[in-house]
Amino acid sequence: MYSKLLICCLIIVSGCTNGEDILKIELDLQNKNAATPELRSTKIIRLEKNDQSLIGEITKVEYLDNKYYVLDIRKQVFESLGNFIKKTKHGRGPGEVISPWCSTVDESRGHVLLWDQVLRRMSTYNLQLDYLDSYTNRNTSIWDFEIFSNESILTYTQNIDLSDSSTNKAYNYYYLKDSSGLSRSSYLPGDINLGNYLLRSPICKHGNRMLLITPFDFNIYSFEEEVLSPHIQVDFGQFKLDASMIERYGYEYHSLVEDDSKIVAMDYLMFSDQFLGFSYFQDGKRQFIIYNFSNSEIYYSQVLFDYGVLPEIKLQCLHGDNFIGFIDAGMYIEAAKANPSPFYTILDPDLNDNPYIISFSVR
Repeated sequence: MYSKLLICCLIIVSGCTNGEDILKIELDLQNKNAATPELRSTKIIRLEKNDQSLIGEITKVEYLDNKYYVLDIRKQVFESLGNFIKKTKHGRGPGEVISPWCSTVDESRGHVLLWDQVLRRMSTYNLQLDYLDSYTNRNTSIWDFEIFSNESILTYTQNIDLSDSSTNKAYNYYYLKDSSGLSRSSYLPGDINLGNYLLRSPICKHGNRMLLITPFDFNIYSFEEEVLSPHIQVDFGQFKLDASMIERYGYEYHSLVEDDSKIVAMDYLMFSDQFLGFSYFQDGKRQFIIYNFSNSEIYYSQVLFDYGVLPEIKLQCLHGDNFIGFIDAGMYIEAAKANPSPFYTILDPDLNDNPYIISFSVR
């Protein structure tokens, strides 16, 4: 089960995806003239805090089968009302972790997969986080992954081109693995950066469709039947920093990013039948875009935050058409004071609380 590595060729098809036209989304980051959506089905969940369930810096939140799966320095699972169920243990033994970097919930099999970057080990648990089995792959680092077929996993990593130490070129490439035991690698065209720029959550799956992104490339690719095709093109206008600028500026491109004049990439990709979500980094913080496929409306997170529609949450995933994110207790308390409304339902919030989970859908 999920035991060996296979890398297959990734083929770029330009112009269409399986006969479909590429969707183009044009963003106006200067004016951010966008609709302000009406929120519905809003929930705020206080995650139980005890000696076993202390949460540090959250890197991923997932939801399945009325449970929240939270990744920080361990993997933890909570009931839908926030009651703590279980966590992984620290260590090198079976099912234990040292540095859990990325994880995913396998809905079809009812499993949780967790990659440890130090141990180079993929561990499998059931939905209650009871350990099942694991395997080790010493040959690669994995920064994100997603299951795309019965026994295959698409993983994202980054490799330095050692043939030219003067440029420190880094290639992001995507691995496939299954029980065949074969392995090889394939790069995305133009997928080169000089800054060793890593994305945190560039792969997302909904139903049988998988989408993925890569730095300095503002296409969102669809991966179907072992073919990678441009599916959505996002236009950041004058703020886009692409591969051609890297070739022109070299390492100087860092200054363009640091002064917020250019955007390197999208990240935290999520989608459903009706919505697309992703983040970008600007003005010293991560910001989010929500795109409505049904009416082509674009919602900018900063507009929602500034108008008090939402507190400044960090979006993590979509479950159905419900967006799920989290907010630190301190930021929640500040937002509730600045904009008292029925939205803020946590009674007696405390600075020492675990982060709060917030879910919502938009009309």
